[in-house]
Amino acid sequence: MSDSTGRGRRRPEGVQIATLTRLWNAAKSLSRVIAAGAAETAGSTPDGPPLWGTYELRLLDVRHASAFALRHIPESGSIPSVELEGRVFELPPRWRPMVVVSDDPRVAAEVTETLRGRGYLGSVPLIESIDRWPGPWESGPPRRTLWEPTPVVRSWAPRLRMGRVLDLGCGSGRDAVYLATFGHQVTAVDLLPDALAMAEQLAMRAGVSLRTRQMDLRKQSFPEGERFDTILMIRYLSRERFAWMQSALNPGGTLILEAFTRETADAEGVSTARTLAPQEALRAFTSGAHPFTVLEYREYPDPSGKLVSRLVARKE
Repeated sequence: MSDSTGRGRRRPEGVQIATLTRLWNAAKSLSRVIAAGAAETAGSTPDGPPLWGTYELRLLDVRHASAFALRHIPESGSIPSVELEGRVFELPPRWRPMVVVSDDPRVAAEVTETLRGRGYLGSVPLIESIDRWPGPWESGPPRRTLWEPTPVVRSWAPRLRMGRVLDLGCGSGRDAVYLATFGHQVTAVDLLPDALAMAEQLAMRAGVSLRTRQMDLRKQSFPEGERFDTILMIRYLSRERFAWMQSALNPGGTLILEAFTRETADAEGVSTARTLAPQEALRAFTSGAHPFTVLEYREYPDPSGKLVSRLVARKE
């Protein structure tokens, strides 16, 4: 296949407007079915604020922000190509399929090539100009984010008691910001100032308030008597904090812990100190000084194929 200049070069593999239209319509139809089923069984949709719907098609619009605001495909995310280097943390998980769109197919192809080089192997470009999109169109800022919280947080967020949330080892803050959109008072803790800066940027773009605290969780301690209604420790592990987490959680509060397993360490060279042995998390929070009721426990492969151990428990 030759490119639009007719010089015999092959277009990058990608999708055409007709294909994107079919994908978009199918995704929207599926979204309505899922939302209706969730409302019937739970009384409301499961995903909280409208920034994160059940609509699964990811569209990354890399045009300038002013062009995006003028008109864009509904529910697209917006990260201009010139800003992508500093906003990679706003992208969806690497395993998530995503279509890159632009008014210039060459730009879409170049961005896609960059993303694939970073491990976003599900990214494909729109090989036609977005101007050929038949509609509908939206205008204004994006209604939807591309990034998303971890599946365990997304699943349990609607069931958490409103109050103070602590995210230990928050990274770029996706889980912390997501819970802040529900109205929780969230404190995000990490050792790296760059990670906290990303979390603050996510919070700003989502229009929520977030407290950040730089700490070395293996060496520093929290003020005496500080209490929380939910404590997260996700894809980060500090066994030194297990006893403190049990005491710092208010009665009726929820613990959400998820970390890689020893099998992942053996397969991918992750340090065993950063992984959980089989049943380790379960034993740690059901045999301590504070009684916990296990709400969910799983050892399973996550969407990327890595084995993780998940514990959700309520302090009695």
